[in-house]
Amino acid sequence: MTDTLFQNAFHTAAIGMAFIGLDGKWIRTNKSLREMLGYSEEELEALTFQAITPPADLATDRLAAHRLFIGELDSYEGEQRFYHKNGRILGVHINGWMVRGDYEGFPECFFVQFQELPKREKVPHGENAPAALHFVAGFDGFFKKLSPNWTDALGYALDYLFSIPYLDLVHPEDRESTMTEAQRVTERFNTFLFENRYRHADGSYRWMVWTSLSKPEEALVYGVALSYSDRKDAERDLERTLREVKSIPRSFKNSGVFE
Repeated sequence: MTDTLFQNAFHTAAIGMAFIGLDGKWIRTNKSLREMLGYSEEELEALTFQAITPPADLATDRLAAHRLFIGELDSYEGEQRFYHKNGRILGVHINGWMVRGDYEGFPECFFVQFQELPKREKVPHGENAPAALHFVAGFDGFFKKLSPNWTDALGYALDYLFSIPYLDLVHPEDRESTMTEAQRVTERFNTFLFENRYRHADGSYRWMVWTSLSKPEEALVYGVALSYSDRKDAERDLERTLREVKSIPRSFKNSGVFE
């Protein structure tokens, strides 16, 4: 009876719902979601979550998916953009959970709810949530695009940040590791939770953690950074997350979570 009730609620819900595989495949979708995105059931199941997501948003998605996978988050709520079938971009409010199996609670898939946002509406972030700093960087070592909040994070005008190699802002002690990571990115490796320090306009240095998606065919990197320097509680949370990441067995790290 309970399963039947859930199935009925899933298929008739006024909001979009979906089960999504660890690799991003749409396993099951409801009518409201398909109408929202403009795809048929067969069309969506032939695609992935990543395929209809703007590249600049994928780093944030991977970070959230990984935190759900390792149990660092019980649920995730945020704003997500998707490509409608007709090409326009939709702003969507999402709530996601990890569905775990009976065997030692191993992650099986994601369950996500979707509600389309009115134009210009923003989803409030949690009080302690650091601001996501979106960027597009070139293999030549320069930023190509930056979200406006970079000015708040580092104190420089965007024009200045575009005009200099980003390595010029990296703490001297972190430059060698940053150059090594940048070289890895040019070889089709994606970055996950890479840490370094960036110089603020006031002369201090701010710790940042990075996640990015390499696009060698474009000689570009799409990604997101989180600055924790001014949030002591968040710094402690980050340290705990990094310890958990380092302790995950290799088989978990290669489990296909939104690869």
